[in-house]
Amino acid sequence: MPNESLARLSEMHGPLMALQLGFITTVVVSSAEMAEQVLHKHDQAFAGRTVRDVVTVFDYHHHSL
Repeated sequence: MPNESLARLSEMHGPLMALQLGFITTVVVSSAEMAEQVLHKHDQAFAGRTVRDVVTVFDYHHHSL
């Protein structure tokens, strides 16, 4: 499962990671505290981004728990 793989990676590399998924660099935030910090400090940088197809697949088309 992708979420289990990302959880294992975050245990090894910490709550903030940059992954290269094909040609796209993806930022993965795996803790609530880090997500709050990133989204508050860099909200303008994330506001205009589109949702990539790979994210939709990892999120099971918004049907995940």
